[in-house]
Amino acid sequence: TGIGEEIRRFPATIEASKQAELGFRVSGQLKELPVREGDVVEEGQVLARLDPTDFEIALEDRRAAFENTQRNFRRAAELIDSGSISRLDYDRMEAEFRSARASLAQAEANLNYATLRAPFRGRVARRYVDNFEEVLAKQRVLYLQDTDMLDVIIAMPESVVRSVTVNDGDLTREPATDRAAADVRAMVSFEDHSDISYALRIKEVSTRADADTQTFAVTFTMPQPDEFTVLPGMTAQVDVD
Repeated sequence: TGIGEEIRRFPATIEASKQAELGFRVSGQLKELPVREGDVVEEGQVLARLDPTDFEIALEDRRAAFENTQRNFRRAAELIDSGSISRLDYDRMEAEFRSARASLAQAEANLNYATLRAPFRGRVARRYVDNFEEVLAKQRVLYLQDTDMLDVIIAMPESVVRSVTVNDGDLTREPATDRAAADVRAMVSFEDHSDISYALRIKEVSTRADADTQTFAVTFTMPQPDEFTVLPGMTAQVDVD
């Protein structure tokens, strides 16, 4: 709706700028799940651990196999020049050594994969499992959102959306240029805090209109307000000049 000669007001929804469904890359039984929904976690913080016993046993087995094939290959390397072993045997020992080395590296990686860490600072929005459950590789365990930066999304008609894009009106999913950001001034306000408005920066413009409404999704971005907490899923209103 128009509220001024060149200002339009749009309803908006809030999303986290960064969000991720987190799971393990290996299967196992949960041993630690110290975070709860709503907890704020730091980048690199441990979010969950699987029981490491099976991974540690596999690692020791692979390490022993690697050390054995490494010794054999080193002896073969000393003997090949003198002709004490055939080239065929040497190549076989080299292949066994390389295979054991790769298996050892995979076992070390699997042990590391048994610990789930936060890829960025954020808030645990959802916990899908409980501690001591058996989980599969790639099964959803936690949903993490970065709420330090927020996305503010509105739906614009084509007649208006052209004014917030560049390249002769062509729509683009690339971040807007400084010129476009300077041309478009947008402010957001929130229910129960309508006396405070916050400046927005253009982040992205959809390339395809919604089939039902024939509007384009325009995404702005803003930092989390200091005065109160805004969470994904909340609503707001955006005034666009």
